[in-house]
Amino acid sequence: MTAARTSVPETVAAGVDVRGHRPGKAPRGRGWKRYRARTFYLFVSPWIAGFLLLTLAPVGYAFGLSLTNYDGASPEWRFVGLANYRRLITSNPDAWSSLLRTFVYAGVAVPLTAVLYGTAGTVVQVVKRARIETRRVEVGLMSGGQIEIRDGINEGDDVVARAGALLREGDPVRPVAITASGK
Repeated sequence: MTAARTSVPETVAAGVDVRGHRPGKAPRGRGWKRYRARTFYLFVSPWIAGFLLLTLAPVGYAFGLSLTNYDGASPEWRFVGLANYRRLITSNPDAWSSLLRTFVYAGVAVPLTAVLYGTAGTVVQVVKRARIETRRVEVGLMSGGQIEIRDGINEGDDVVARAGALLREGDPVRPVAITASGK
């Protein structure tokens, strides 16, 4: 007769079975990863619920209303599709200029310390080909230690973050990039 194979693992010396599990202890393999994933989703779920309820739902509702002729006062409405958008773009001459103005005023922001005020106007020092170049700029809104530059520099220009009287037009420099935290 041949011996039948049992599903119970054989125990070897030191109290560890053939698969490497200790008797009475939970294995730290796939179960541990599943536990960590469950914990992650448990902690992230309030943020996801808040995002869905407070951001995505109102945006979806507003977009749905924009596809109807609902005026906010009358209880009757009907679906009109993209007709509201078509009418906005074709019949309102200010629509295109307001869209253009929105993109123009979404300017570049630099630290307040990068802007110099003088008799020549408002200027920013920029590094071009390892030399200082002074540019006249038009400033906009200020917030949180940053100032909006509406005109005069472009996104991607290397701006001297701490401008001052130590640097002049044409001075050779070696730029050092700093992170958003300033370190």
